[in-house]
Amino acid sequence: MSMEDLSFYLSTIITMLLCVATIYHSRKKFVSGVWKASESKNNITKFTLIWGVLGGTFIFHGLIWLFNQINIISSVGHGEVLISASILNFAIGLIFAIVGRVAVEWAPVKW
Repeated sequence: MSMEDLSFYLSTIITMLLCVATIYHSRKKFVSGVWKASESKNNITKFTLIWGVLGGTFIFHGLIWLFNQINIISSVGHGEVLISASILNFAIGLIFAIVGRVAVEWAPVKW
């Protein structure tokens, strides 16, 4: 596995973890009564999309830069990975935004 692949996968995992933490935090605030459902949903949408954009740009490029700083040579070839990392992380943020909006008001069915 090359360092570009590792950076790609790590940025994706970091984006997922940040999105899950955002959903968890917003749900906790909603259940405790601090936020209304609409506030929780808006915060989830806003922050998961921000994490998606940041994960594909700053986190990915930061990991590439970090590997180069510790003398582990990593190149991005012709640059396809730069575009795919951004698109993948934004798509993950979008998916987590949709799932999080549903999960905020989720309540188990009582028979």
